[in-house]
Amino acid sequence: MTELINCYSQGNFLTYNKDARIFKIQLYPNRNIQCKLFPSDVLVNLTVSSSCFPDVLQIIVSDFNYLDTDQLIFRIPNEVDLSSYHDDIYARMRIYSYGYYADVKINVFDVLQSDLQNCFDILDIYLQNNELRLQVCPTLLCKSQMVGYTPGALAYIHNLYLSIYKFKYLLNLQNFLINYQTNLCYTESIIISQQNYQALIYQSFLFGQLVLESMQGKSSVVLKYDTNIILDNISDLFTRKELFMYQNLTESGYQVIIDYDPIQYQSVINIISNIQYDHVTYRLTGAILKQQEYLIQGSAEFDSTLRKITFSCSTGSLVDQKRCQKMIDDDFFAYIASPVYNLDIIFMQRDIIVHQMKATSLVPRYSCWKYGVAVVSSQNVRLELDRNHKCDNDSQFYDFSNNSMWFEVENNDKLVYSYNYFYPILDPTKINVFSFSCSVINCQLISKQSRITFKFQEGDFIQQIQVNKFDLQTERDFNSKICLISGVVSAIGVFVLTVFKLFKTRSILKSIKRHQHKKDVKD
Repeated sequence: MTELINCYSQGNFLTYNKDARIFKIQLYPNRNIQCKLFPSDVLVNLTVSSSCFPDVLQIIVSDFNYLDTDQLIFRIPNEVDLSSYHDDIYARMRIYSYGYYADVKINVFDVLQSDLQNCFDILDIYLQNNELRLQVCPTLLCKSQMVGYTPGALAYIHNLYLSIYKFKYLLNLQNFLINYQTNLCYTESIIISQQNYQALIYQSFLFGQLVLESMQGKSSVVLKYDTNIILDNISDLFTRKELFMYQNLTESGYQVIIDYDPIQYQSVINIISNIQYDHVTYRLTGAILKQQEYLIQGSAEFDSTLRKITFSCSTGSLVDQKRCQKMIDDDFFAYIASPVYNLDIIFMQRDIIVHQMKATSLVPRYSCWKYGVAVVSSQNVRLELDRNHKCDNDSQFYDFSNNSMWFEVENNDKLVYSYNYFYPILDPTKINVFSFSCSVINCQLISKQSRITFKFQEGDFIQQIQVNKFDLQTERDFNSKICLISGVVSAIGVFVLTVFKLFKTRSILKSIKRHQHKKDVKD
């Protein structure tokens, strides 16, 4: 067997992960051409200078490539007791095949600390009938940290609780730690009051955390882990759940479009027909980084045929209007994080929630235009629309080809004209100017006090753009401009003709003067 030398540099190092029970070797090839003689199937032995490892660790590598294979992982057998193992300063590795071998010295050791962000495989909270049930399953990647207090211990967990909404519930720390060390899922049930239960299920976005308080030497460290919350009897029954939002200088708001799952629709109707309720609340909630804002629309009866729910920022109390506008602004101008929206349909009897339906993670649809300017003349009306940056940034343009459009005129808040038509080709990524001939629409009804609304319909969605600025060009204005232009052109013509005549007269005088001078010389 031939030894291949100088295959790897002196910078190779070993990382020891106690919780995962692995050694990871990082290799740095010297790119020695002779070392490329190793085949793809090799055996690798690792010898660690510790009494914990009386035997070498061995792995088989079936896809070995001298230049590309830079990491090797050795799993520590379960029978090896690591309690007395400490950082080593020396290890040796040998790579060999049937014809060649190479020895690799490892002089650098690194102890990998526990990955405290991945301590748990499952973190679920089930909320049902005034009961919270917690289920936590370990990954065993944090066994070193998941220990309780013992005399002389410098690091340990001393408190454990569940934080959900505004409430805090203490958990059984001892059972939790025992289950973690033995790789068993930990479960605990907590009975909560009816008042707390109602407060929890009323939240559209419910956030919970498992909180561990630990001591690290003389410092107190708090570890927080987000949980997955599962609400019983509150399911997402919708196959379509889209959110259309619009904003212009005169109006803004939301429109939610929903379709029920046809398989579950009849069961939903049966459930609602068998419950007692005196009020239905439609609530739209937007959340950014766990900060929530909500809009509410009330109704006395539930309408199972309702597919469009509108939340206007122009209705309700001043507080409601400001809240609605804040949601719009947060969405349109949020570049770091965009809101997530939920629709809740809440059935209440004497202020007690008796049933809920939820449409989670509504799909947002943004209008491509914010507002427009109308240029009105005796020949046509030209609309110039201002594009919405959110639509540009997200590339959420819509194809309105062969869809209905409306041109509406209001005077003194009364609709005086409406024109419905089909625009054959419309690409909002390229088109933002639309022209309407006065031979088709009634331009005489438009004045500076008019309000023009430009609407597009795509399926269930209606995009609405309010025109807020006018450039009114009447026929008299047009004729005046023509007269003015004609006058200017005539004046320029007279000026040019006068200059030309002066130039010609000057030339004639110079010619006469030269002729007279020649005559005097002859005389």
